[in-house]
Amino acid sequence: MSQYSKELNTMLNKTLMRVNRIHSNKKLGTATCKLDIMDVAILEVLNDEPQSLKSLCTNMNYPRADLAKFVSRLLKSKLIEKSEDPVDKRLVVLGLTEFGDRQLAVASSKLHAPLEFAISELTINEEKAVLKYLSRLHQGFKQLEDKSEK
Repeated sequence: MSQYSKELNTMLNKTLMRVNRIHSNKKLGTATCKLDIMDVAILEVLNDEPQSLKSLCTNMNYPRADLAKFVSRLLKSKLIEKSEDPVDKRLVVLGLTEFGDRQLAVASSKLHAPLEFAISELTINEEKAVLKYLSRLHQGFKQLEDKSEK
């Protein structure tokens, strides 16, 4: 254990609880269009490139049944839309609507502001250390998720 492991765990727990509240209360987006963290993540991926649900699941590494629920809600909210794939007319791709693009801009700025604040004064070596820590943390959560699925 490191010298600061207790403090790191305490701060991580506080951060996760705060993120959970933001997610649960849909604090992203606007007063007329509440978005949670997963909504924003999907919109960001589709903003890069319209894609099929299958591709979206692969790119986000998320189960299709779970992701389909989020996508359905975004379709009903008119944040995304279905269209024919320009290459293969048999496929349907998901893409942002103009409304979705505007909502994403608001939500992304809200979501990324704390991240920018957190890293704005870090040195390159500190950024590398944070990145290494977050990578290990991600691996640990992935292992936990994999074990719980068995």
